[in-house]
Amino acid sequence: MLLRFSLILCFLSFLFFSCQNKSASKEINSKHLYDKECSICHGTEGIPSIKNAKNLQKSTITESEIKQIILKGSLQMGMPSFENRLKISEVDSLVAYVKSLRK
Repeated sequence: MLLRFSLILCFLSFLFFSCQNKSASKEINSKHLYDKECSICHGTEGIPSIKNAKNLQKSTITESEIKQIILKGSLQMGMPSFENRLKISEVDSLVAYVKSLRK
């Protein structure tokens, strides 16, 4: 009986900790994705590193507008479209990360 209880407790602990690690890696992936796809123009902290890139720390546009710009791009601003390069889940992750850069 004690052995069965110990095994169940170990299994539940494993499930609990493996779920927590997935959450942490999701956050890391957002930053990694931003660093890979966005930081070349918008800088690692959201401060532009090239002319015409928007300062993401000062941005006031909505989540919906951020998502549209990431997906469709903007010829006027020189922003490429990521519609065929990123999954929707990745775009949503980027939207949240971009909002977190605001000061």
